Amino acid sequence: MKERLPLIALIEATKNSQEWIQEFEKLNKIISQAEFYQANEIFVSLKYGCQEIIQQKQYSCLDNNQLFYVGNWYSPRSLYSLIDNLGKLLKITKLTEELRLLLLEEFDICLEWLREQGYDTSLIPESLSDNFQDETKDKRTDIQKIRDKETGILGEEFVYDKLKKIYKEKYSASEEDIEHTNLGFKLKNIEVIWNNKNGESYENHDLKIIKQCKYIKNNKLINTREYFIEVKSTTTGESEGGDIPFRLSSNEWKLMFNLDTSYYIARVFNTKNDSPNIKLIKLEKKELKTMC
Repeated sequence: MKERLPLIALIEATKNSQEWIQEFEKLNKIISQAEFYQANEIFVSLKYGCQEIIQQKQYSCLDNNQLFYVGNWYSPRSLYSLIDNLGKLLKITKLTEELRLLLLEEFDICLEWLREQGYDTSLIPESLSDNFQDETKDKRTDIQKIRDKETGILGEEFVYDKLKKIYKEKYSASEEDIEHTNLGFKLKNIEVIWNNKNGESYENHDLKIIKQCKYIKNNKLINTREYFIEVKSTTTGESEGGDIPFRLSSNEWKLMFNLDTSYYIARVFNTKNDSPNIKLIKLEKKELKTMC
């Protein structure tokens, strides 16, 4: 938590370095005096005499300077459930969305975002910034990284197979009608490319659909239209995982913002079950401009 305090102090105090130092010291004092407890389960109940009237399961609870939470502190799901109580602890309840981003993203990405929003990140001493960037490296264990990678591969494979099924039905085609390529398949006027089919490609999207069609753009004849898909997968169901935030890298974000064609995020749930399901999020440049 302490490694994020320089960033949080910046959005609370933006006038000068002295104001930033005062805010940082205040936040640091609060965290130093706070007590954090990890629990298997948290229940908040209301009792009247010996009778329990209400019992509600929660993922975090704040009692004065004691913060109780369920799960792994570095898990996005755990941090997501902690946001409101962390805001109350730090006395910054009006900056819930900003705090959510500063806790869930990597330090250098947060710095970039703050600059884009007009904050003067030079108020944070360079030595302090460098130290905290080192401390905020990926803290997942090797097992967690392997599991996350497996989840991602399963999600991409499911979307790829789903696209194949959709186009086979659309064109009343059989498996023999499909032309398999190194990274995907072709059918009629459609080509589907799965960038990570043969291993991690580190591209800024996972799948691309190329459709052969003619249209006019800027007084030029265009022969193809491209659609980009980024797959974000989770082993949980939509009811549990629908509110869990997922991360877009800076390269993925830039592609999404700069495209003239459609960009889709395929949110895949229940990747390790027999029947995963997909929620498609369609984003276009005009919508992203509204968001920014």
